[in-house]
Parts: sequence; structure tokens; C-alpha cells
Amino acid sequence: MPFIGIFLDRLTRDGGASATARAVRIARFIAMGAAALMAVTFFLPFSLQAQQWVVDDAAITEPGACQVEAWWGEAEQWVLPACTLLPRTEVTLGAGWFDRGADRTDPHLFGEVKFLGRDSDALPWGWGLVVGTALSLEGGGDRVSQLFAYVPVTVNLEALPLVLHGNAGWALERELHGDHHHDHRGLLWGVRSDLSLSPRISLLGEVSGLSGEEAEAQAGIRLFVVPDRLAVDLSYGFSLDGAEDGLGLQLGLAWTPAPFRPLRP
Repeated sequence: MPFIGIFLDRLTRDGGASATARAVRIARFIAMGAAALMAVTFFLPFSLQAQQWVVDDAAITEPGACQVEAWWGEAEQWVLPACTLLPRTEVTLGAGWFDRGADRTDPHLFGEVKFLGRDSDALPWGWGLVVGTALSLEGGGDRVSQLFAYVPVTVNLEALPLVLHGNAGWALERELHGDHHHDHRGLLWGVRSDLSLSPRISLLGEVSGLSGEEAEAQAGIRLFVVPDRLAVDLSYGFSLDGAEDGLGLQLGLAWTPAPFRPLRP
């Protein structure tokens, strides 16, 4: 997952949402998840990537394949389909909703391109380049709420069942207030570790931040419900200084179809 959660989450969290609004968000997530599952069942078998984690990995979907990631959090819900239709290049286009309180939601569109310079799935380490943006549709407008570019690096520790990920780059975070906005620019960073306990269970932990903002952490567990086909993640995110709310509780799933068409080298 891209860095979108750590930035936009602060702009949209409000603890005053009613039970009705929360029920609507849960129902929307279930509907989106069901639609995603129906779509990808036409492309079995599967391989897997990640979903709601802020720190990205230096990996993409299989050449010629598409992946669907979806997750529900305490203040946000997302569905992000991604496809690798060009060599070493993955394109993600998706949508999400944020809770602004008082029964109001803020819909967003999200787009991202990841170029893989060195494949970490086939080699001990890998790197890539990611650029993307998010658009707020609140009030019927198309307004940029985020721009970002970063380099993900992944290292596979062959002597241990451990994979390390690191991200470094730049981001523009824009707070929208009616017709006015306030911009935050700075360096973004993050580190994550994936520890495999068994073929079906892994523990994940990460720390990430934006210069001038408080760092946040997230920890959780990944369960491979169907090996190489379906993974479910449960995580909890929090601010390291405790002064602000973190990402909170998040539940996500990832399905990745096998290539539906071969790519030429």
C-alpha cells in the first residue's frame, strides 16, 4: 500500500460519527469486497501481495496479471485494483471513502504507477520507483489532495524467515477547506518487517512518517486462508507519541490472479 493512509487519514478522522454512518461504511466495504472477489474468481489461480500497510514493497503483480486489494478501517475504506500490463510496470486505479463525522463521507480517487528496477521476488533484494496522486471528490469537485514519489527497497534475508522493506521519497499533503487549501511538503520515510512463522501465518510491523509530522507505527498478523490464493490481514496503527490518533484497527484482504495474457520480454 502506498503512503496514502498515513497522510489522508489525519485529514478525515472524526470520532463523532453516528452508529448509522458506521453501519453504512461497513456495508459499503462488504459490498466492495464482494464485488472484488466476484471479479477475480474468473482469473484463478492466485499469488499474493500486501494491502493496508503504509510501507510499500519492491514487488509488483505477475506480468499480465491483475490484483485486487481491499480493506476497511475505523475511518476509511479502500478498493485498489492493480494490473501489470507493461513489462516491470504496475498501474493502480482505485477509490476510497473517509469519515468526516456528522454523517459525512469524503470520497477519493487514487492513481499510482510503480516501476520495478530490480525484482525482489526473484533476487535477494530489489528496488523500484513509485509516483501517484489522490483526488478528493467532496462537493462534486476534482481536487488534488496528495502527490507523492518514493523509492521502495526490499531485502530478503535468506538465513532468516524475514523480509525487510524501506521507503524514502517526497510528498505533498493538501488539507482542503472549502475553496481554500493548506499544503504540507516534506520527505517521507518508512521501514517494515515481515516475519514468517509458518507457511500460513506471518507477523508484520512498520514505522513511517512525513517530515514535520509525528511518526506512526502499525503491527498486525497475516493469515493465508488459501495458500497462494487468499490472504487476510488484521492490523492496528497508532501514533508513537500518543498525542494523535493513529490508523486504528484495519481489516484487509488481497487476491491476485495468475497472468491472463503473456507479456513479451
